[in-house]
Amino acid sequence: MANELVLGLDGYPNGWACVALIDGEVRAAFGARTITEAVGRFPGVAAIGIDMPFALTAFGPRAVDRHARSFVRPRTSSVFSVPPEPTLAASSHAEAVTIARVHGGPAPTAQCYRLFPKIREAGEAARAGLPLYEVHPEVSFRALGGVVLARKRSWNGQRARLNLLEEAKIHLGICDGDDIPADDRLDAAIAAWSARRIVRGEALTLPATPTDQERAANMLVWY
Repeated sequence: MANELVLGLDGYPNGWACVALIDGEVRAAFGARTITEAVGRFPGVAAIGIDMPFALTAFGPRAVDRHARSFVRPRTSSVFSVPPEPTLAASSHAEAVTIARVHGGPAPTAQCYRLFPKIREAGEAARAGLPLYEVHPEVSFRALGGVVLARKRSWNGQRARLNLLEEAKIHLGICDGDDIPADDRLDAAIAAWSARRIVRGEALTLPATPTDQERAANMLVWY
């Protein structure tokens, strides 16, 4: 039997919300300060679905972001445009905007700039050989439910997401880490769902027909 130990990770202010599945079922839902810490709890993980970009362009925008926005329309604002990799060296948001423009944009928003440490961390983890796969929760929930859901911080949105996860046999129950917001917990769970599909050979990607370069760099969103 294929190794079905997978992780779903979603960034939150204190680190990463994590959900571990073993043979398709929830083994743990917890918080970790770093990706390394999360993987340390479950060595031998076969796939890690992570809601964080780590494969960036050297110049210009990523095609995957355009495809993801189209997939979740009209919830397009949930997908931010990832700037070129040289912007990660910036020491301020203003400097990052300037570098992005020099390298063909898009310029990072202030929210995106605040994610730079996690983007760098994810990139380092991927280069170190961890089996990272970029996911986007809204893409995955759209694929699982067949419709675009209410906003994830609303009661109806969270209830709908929890129901979909339950139907997919991902039962969260009581979780460790009281500081983790509910929407981040749900996003980590759907990231684990995507990782489960990856190891089972069921996952699809955006773009649906990637270029050789995009596939080699894993500059894809998996669901």
